[in-house]
Parts: sequence; C-alpha cells; structure tokens
Amino acid sequence: MKKKAPKWFRAWRKGLKLTQKQAAYLLGLKSRMVQNYESGTHDIPLYIRLAMASLSNGVTDFEDNEFKRPGKSLALIASAGLAASKEAGKEEKARKKVKKAEAEEARAATTAKEETGSGAAQA
Repeated sequence: MKKKAPKWFRAWRKGLKLTQKQAAYLLGLKSRMVQNYESGTHDIPLYIRLAMASLSNGVTDFEDNEFKRPGKSLALIASAGLAASKEAGKEEKARKKVKKAEAEEARAATTAKEETGSGAAQA
C-alpha cells in the first residue's frame, strides 16, 4: 500500500537534518522524487518507507547479514557521497571529451588520406 504523506516525509527529512539532495542520495533516488514526495504529487512506495525506517535507526547498508551503522551523521555521509558522485561525474565528462576529440582527429586523418589518395589517382 502506498501513502501520500508530504508532511511526515518532510518532517522525517528535517528531523535527520538532511537536505532534499542528501535524502535523495541516501534513499537512492533522484532529488526530483524527494520533491514529488514532499509536495504530495507522488505516493511513497513501501520500499522507500522501509529505507526511511532503516536510516532513522542509523542503518546505512546491509551486507554479509550485518547492519552497517557508521559513526557519522547521515548528513555527513550523504555530503561525502554526493561530493564523490559529483567528482566521478566530472571525470566521466572529461573522459568523454577526450574520446570525442580522439574520434574527431581520427575522422580528420581519414578524410585527409582519402583526399590525398583521390588527388593522386587523378594526376
């Protein structure tokens, strides 16, 4: 059963001192979905409510049959994760830019060879 509950969702987030972006990161959502939940335009699915309950109890992960409860605040964990994601995004963008430049160079070299080859054949 889904529930529309913008007031308690916002209260939960603010109670943990999380921004919308931080809450989205910790819940594995896009920040737009947090906005949708808080505005009441979307129902909050059970798996999100369960994730909220886990985060409220300090559980950030479940691995090898153990709950992971870091000693840091959720806001610090989320901020670090968001910063790492942003940095990874920048690195990916730079890799794509280099790859694109290499492809353009290869196309230019191929075009130049073809023009040289056809010019030599005409002479």
